[in-house]
Amino acid sequence: MNRTTLIGLIALVGIAAGTLLWRYWTQQKAIDRQKEITTVLENTEENLQGRITALEELLAKYPGDRMIERVAVYQILKTYVELNGDAATLIRAAERFLTTDSSGAAYDYVASVYADRGINAAEGLRYANRALLEAEEMERPEAMTDSQWQAQRRMMIGECEHIRGKLYALNMQPRTALTALRAARDSVPDSPSILFDVAKGYEQAGEPDSALSVYLDVVRLRYDDAEAREAIGRLYPERRDRWVSVESVLHTLVERARAARKETILTERISDPAPQAPNFTLNGLDGEKIRLDSLRGKTVVLYLWATWCVPCQRQLPLMEEAYAAYGSRPDVAFLAVSLDQRPELIKPFVKRRGYTLPVAHGDREVYTGFQVEGLPTLILIDPQGKVRFRQLGHSDVGDFVEELGWRIEALTDTNPARPS
Repeated sequence: MNRTTLIGLIALVGIAAGTLLWRYWTQQKAIDRQKEITTVLENTEENLQGRITALEELLAKYPGDRMIERVAVYQILKTYVELNGDAATLIRAAERFLTTDSSGAAYDYVASVYADRGINAAEGLRYANRALLEAEEMERPEAMTDSQWQAQRRMMIGECEHIRGKLYALNMQPRTALTALRAARDSVPDSPSILFDVAKGYEQAGEPDSALSVYLDVVRLRYDDAEAREAIGRLYPERRDRWVSVESVLHTLVERARAARKETILTERISDPAPQAPNFTLNGLDGEKIRLDSLRGKTVVLYLWATWCVPCQRQLPLMEEAYAAYGSRPDVAFLAVSLDQRPELIKPFVKRRGYTLPVAHGDREVYTGFQVEGLPTLILIDPQGKVRFRQLGHSDVGDFVEELGWRIEALTDTNPARPS
């Protein structure tokens, strides 16, 4: 090797080493700044106005940092929404957010804010139409199977059409609103929220019989929906039978819906050959070691979640309610496994919300071992250690706690009665 070649080789090694150091430093910087944002959000959970001030200070501290800007500006908009800010404030925050994020998801979120708050319907429609176009044209991510992508795509399109329907209604276009809402229902036929707005759309379009039929569908899915029940109380005597007790009709409707749903849920039980649950050892919140095989002989309710997961945040209170109902049974064990990359976030999160169900931290091995496709994921393991039920995501259909009880009953010898 001559001297020139050696110098060139040394230079290349130096460049490679420098590039690696630069990437490491950039990645570490991003991690540190993410921690700063997380700390702000944690410390201001009870002081939303203080959160906005702290986020603005972060923006001033790191001018030109795109990651800080994108996350902080989104959180500022989200916080103004939680504070029920006035229309002018929300519009300014939304327009600022869209300068940092031009994705279809960003436009969809802003359109939903406009729809839910009833502001600037024409501009909201422009955003919703852009989000719908992107959802329709988006290609399947490599990590998803065709069936997973089709389901995800239907959900995205359904959400966009739902928002468009609400905005068209605000814009005093009832027929166009109804068309969009029915398209949302076609994409997501079992969403009580979409169905409720479809029913309202039928009423606004002067079709009370269709409205009543859809309101009844809402109660079949979400038994205690007070607004749907009130609408049925108004419409049923006029459109069906004024001499029949509406409460009796609703009671029969719900009992039949419950029976049908129970039958459906229990048919989802994984039959033999059912997969054996992988064994693992996890760290509990107080440092104790938890092994799955130590729970053998019990029905295990395993809940996989993360502190950052919004559907998990909505479902965790129901998991806590289920633990209160069934967790004291000697033949049942609950374990909520957080898959957060930063385990130090878990204990403060659980403590702030007053959860008492057993919680542990899991890693990538748990995620892959149980072939998790997303969060939250509910898994029930029978006393022989076999996976018998899986449920992905959060839904407002039915009664989560009651349905978990049905699954527990199916895997144990005794039948617990759900506390009233």
